[in-house]
Amino acid sequence: MDRLDQLRSFLRVAELGSFTGAADSLGLPKASVSLAVQRLEAEVGVQLLHRTTRRVRLSADGLQFQQRARDLLDDME
Repeated sequence: MDRLDQLRSFLRVAELGSFTGAADSLGLPKASVSLAVQRLEAEVGVQLLHRTTRRVRLSADGLQFQQRARDLLDDME
């Protein structure tokens, strides 16, 4: 999965608040979406999402990164 796919996965998880929902909407396995977000977090060096067993929400860094990711994808597409 390339960096743009990682950004798409992150944005969909952030939008839906769910890895399962994001995976379903992207037509990907949940594990692929989770791995994409983990790799993106490793590349940028910050935790973008707070995860619990019941929900996923943006961290403060994730909130800032979300807009930059949207802008980047808009420019690329």
